[in-house]
Amino acid sequence: MNRRDLQKAETCRDILTAAELLFYQQGYEQTSIQQIAEQAGLTKGAVYHHFDSKEALLQRMADDHYNTLLEAVLPIMADKTKSCFSRIAAIIQTTRNIGLRKSSFVSEYFQVRQNSNSGTLKERLRDSDKKFYRAVLAPLLAEARGTGECDFSASPEIIALFICELDRCTAEEISGIALKNKTAGAEREIQTVLGTFIYALSKMLNLDTSTVERIIGTRESMRFYKKTLSEERKRRHGRQ
Repeated sequence: MNRRDLQKAETCRDILTAAELLFYQQGYEQTSIQQIAEQAGLTKGAVYHHFDSKEALLQRMADDHYNTLLEAVLPIMADKTKSCFSRIAAIIQTTRNIGLRKSSFVSEYFQVRQNSNSGTLKERLRDSDKKFYRAVLAPLLAEARGTGECDFSASPEIIALFICELDRCTAEEISGIALKNKTAGAEREIQTVLGTFIYALSKMLNLDTSTVERIIGTRESMRFYKKTLSEERKRRHGRQ
């Protein structure tokens, strides 16, 4: 990479860092390209030179996030010494850990994916989700069916997309709990949502619920969603 390319990459990174900070502090819808430019120490034109819209900025952030996840889980997928569902459990834990480290982005990403005024943007973000689930879960589900770890009649790709939608709905339900801005009963509500997710997944894969609980790591999931909930409340309090 020559000097010009390095400078371009650095400028893009500065813009993305500024955008992520402002999206978290103010919200995606409330942040303008002008504000992002000022935060990055650039002109508005310089930002538009690299990203033609705010939607393109968020899409790039989502792509970078999923690329990071994919790089982290590929070695786990390839480890044939472990069962398919042991690998899926490890992948869930890995993506959860990365999500916690990037909680400011993940929190706002969930909100935009659910509530954006742009139907096109919501669809593009959901397509990013589906692409990741197909790439990671479908091969492992096919392998699991082949080895007898589970049994389902639909194609692995279709099952992976169903799980993607289940996961999205679960995240949005838990985000809705945060919108209520209350602490009492929140953990119980999260447990109810997770219980529904586990039941649906067990029926989908013809597995007992205790097996699904081990795969997704119920306790770890509770910690993850409670952390996400806390992050969302903190962010909303800071905007008031």
